[in-house]
Amino acid sequence: MKIYFARHGQTDWNTLRKVQGTTDIPLNENGIAQAHLLCKNLEENEISFENCGGAFS
Repeated sequence: MKIYFARHGQTDWNTLRKVQGTTDIPLNENGIAQAHLLCKNLEENEISFENCGGAFS
């Protein structure tokens, strides 16, 4: 079994060093690009998953 961890992409609050807590802040342009890059890397390395969870799921 392999376990992969991925953090959320960047938000404007990250750049301001504000604590997000459970506040759902949208990704900024850099965060969206990071998410697309993660998706591309998962596809290129043929990494699929049966289970996915989040910190608050």
